[in-house]
Amino acid sequence: MIDDKITIAYAYGPQNAGDFSLNLGTISLLSEIYDKKNFYMISRFGEDSPDFKESKKMLTKYEPDVSLIPCFFDVDRYRQTRFQRSLNMGKAAAEYIHYTKMPGAGINSDSPAVKAINESEFVFCNSGNLFYWNEYRRRDLAYLYGIVFPFKYAQRIEKPYGFLPQSIGDIQGLGKLLMKDLFEKAQFFTFREPISKEKFLETFGEEHPVFLDTAFFIDSFEHDIAKEILDEVDLDENNFISITIRTAKLGDVGSLEEEKQSDIIQKLQKLIDHNLSEYDHDVLLVCQTKKDRDSTRLLKLIYEDEHRVKIIEEYDPVVLRSIYRHSIFLIAMRLHSAIFSLSAGTPVIGLYKEEWGPKMPGTLKLLDLEDSVFEISSFNLEDIYAQVDTMIEENEKLREKIFKNIKKIKRELVDYLKQ
Repeated sequence: MIDDKITIAYAYGPQNAGDFSLNLGTISLLSEIYDKKNFYMISRFGEDSPDFKESKKMLTKYEPDVSLIPCFFDVDRYRQTRFQRSLNMGKAAAEYIHYTKMPGAGINSDSPAVKAINESEFVFCNSGNLFYWNEYRRRDLAYLYGIVFPFKYAQRIEKPYGFLPQSIGDIQGLGKLLMKDLFEKAQFFTFREPISKEKFLETFGEEHPVFLDTAFFIDSFEHDIAKEILDEVDLDENNFISITIRTAKLGDVGSLEEEKQSDIIQKLQKLIDHNLSEYDHDVLLVCQTKKDRDSTRLLKLIYEDEHRVKIIEEYDPVVLRSIYRHSIFLIAMRLHSAIFSLSAGTPVIGLYKEEWGPKMPGTLKLLDLEDSVFEISSFNLEDIYAQVDTMIEENEKLREKIFKNIKKIKRELVDYLKQ
């Protein structure tokens, strides 16, 4: 095991269980190479942010040896106005220019994030979609300047850095110029699904390997807590299916138009009705992202008098993984709900919209499960009903296949990083 110190940027917050799970999966992955006591993680949030405090609490619970340090800028779209966010991102952009373009230690050389990078032998970009250049981010170049700071600073002081599996979309204009240099000088760049690899090749003309989202590599369970939750809503283990719903836009910035939300609700209702009428298992609606509260509750309200339809709200990725482990299968509109389920061996039917990007279809394709993913605007209900039958009839066979594929890709990624 290598005894060097490393920095991981960024540690995501707890508002979204899927985001936070990347922290745990990345730690699990890199601990096969490095000693956890030498891990620094730079939070996506400033020291005074409630998200930083909650992240620190949850990270301490599962990974007490890892040091979580505050971000050098404080941007939080849940509690700050657009003006406050713009002001803070402007400060981040100024620090980016100061540290990466000018000589010397800089005016904030005692910044914990800067100190961590100075002490580290390698800087890793956490798995995720930091560089998915969506409509919201395209309007805010300062955001990009702030986000890339750890890697540009590492570049300036000649510290190696690399990118754990990413999703990436269209990158144009100044963003493309800034990131081209950043990516070219990295020690490695990896993707978490093949569609992003193709997009990157199209944009930058470079080819890099595809592995898996690091959330697949969480190795913890919370069996007792999961059992308590299932008992509380009166669910029998291994005799229910789970559903996660999403009606938010890409990046969780605002909601889809009412017509699109209504279409999603109606189609999920038909899937629920099919399961209730054709099988004796119950249905569990799971809210694991706070942006999904209203839509999940609305779907439950339709079944207010149906005792076989239950609802829970949970944001701990380890607890969620433990719950999905007992599910027959999951109908997933949230990518990370699919990942929690698959990492526990539970099959998934993935539903997505084209405007959310390639993450869901790409991930399931990577695991040889492309028959289990459907575009929600255009799918044929009979095709999904047939897939539900397959999930039930071939459940054990599918579980073995899922475990085998995940284990194989993880081994390949560890070997790649060791090189």
